[in-house]
Amino acid sequence: MSDWGGETGWPLTTPAQLACAAGMATVAQQLAPAAVLSAGDNFYDVGITGPADGPAALHRFNATWGAVYSAPALQVPWYLVAGNHDWMGNVSAEVAASALHPRWHMYDLYYTFSLAVPSSNQLVQFVMIDTETLVGGDAGQVDSAPPGVAQPAIDEGQWAWLTATLAGSTADWLVVVGHFPVYSAGENGPTALLVSRLLPLMEAAGVALYICGHDHQLEHISPVPTAAGKPGVVDMIVVGAGAKFNESTEHAADVPSGALKFQYGAGPGFGSVVIHRAGWLPPALTVSFWNSGGGLMYSFTKANPRLHFPGLPPAPPRPSAPPSPFITRSNKIAVLLGLAGLLLGCAVIFSGLAQERAEMARSGAPPAGAEEKGGLLLPQQRAVAYGGAAKVVSAQRVVNRL
Repeated sequence: MSDWGGETGWPLTTPAQLACAAGMATVAQQLAPAAVLSAGDNFYDVGITGPADGPAALHRFNATWGAVYSAPALQVPWYLVAGNHDWMGNVSAEVAASALHPRWHMYDLYYTFSLAVPSSNQLVQFVMIDTETLVGGDAGQVDSAPPGVAQPAIDEGQWAWLTATLAGSTADWLVVVGHFPVYSAGENGPTALLVSRLLPLMEAAGVALYICGHDHQLEHISPVPTAAGKPGVVDMIVVGAGAKFNESTEHAADVPSGALKFQYGAGPGFGSVVIHRAGWLPPALTVSFWNSGGGLMYSFTKANPRLHFPGLPPAPPRPSAPPSPFITRSNKIAVLLGLAGLLLGCAVIFSGLAQERAEMARSGAPPAGAEEKGGLLLPQQRAVAYGGAAKVVSAQRVVNRL
């Protein structure tokens, strides 16, 4: 989710934000998420005022965030990055808030963390970036800072950290989260420096998803060919409809042909990512878009692109099957002799039964220990005493339902 930060004036929320939060609660109750990811613009319109522990900031955190996302299923860790509107206020207060609010995790302006996929050996690494300093401010986009608001310079230190983090990752999955889109069909459109510098880094590392906001829509942009003409691997997800929305298609022509798979701006909404692994099949993930009523609008599934990248820890081997009794010649002979003895015993039993039935036919009387029911001869049931009471014992089949 992204761009969910209410509004500056009372009541510090918007109807769209409240509706989206209700939809998130519905879907989270079904999916039981491990975490919530926020791609920025956490507090409209001018970020946080004052220090993180000041009365204004504490009130804003509660009114715009804590009281809105209060459903039990949303009481999980939130991992966040800053957006351009957060930079209009005291963005450092959002970082410092990590020490004050147990659910709020914004360790720095850019950082990385990992989560293990339950019941599997998969590890997902999330690389959280600050696009405001990656591109040097708002980069002339429509939703830019007002006059007089200082714009940060391009942070080459973050670029160096990002390059090393992606190249050195040994996680099974890589997901990058930032505020500005690489490509977008909405009113702000693509971010040129992210197209030219960030996308090649992500392609080289086998990043599965780039999750962003800024444009107040839901969009899926499929991988685009690299500069070398090879197939791309990074799916780009825009989830900027957390509190505001619009249906702009102003930059649809700036998205590579055929890459825009889904676009929705008629109402608020959010996304979900489910990483799953069925037995020993190759791992995959499913991205879904939901409306504010918790209704599914669109989803797609992709395999892990890092399966084809070197340097990853190998998957554990399949458990070896138990040794077959036919591995050695002596075992083969023993099993065959056992089968022969079993067949011989069955033949003797059937021969005796045939002789008994022939004698019965000659004498016209049933054999001892049997009773006749409906023309069939059945052995008499045995009575067994349990606690002094006689009960009839009969055979039963037990079926375990899995």
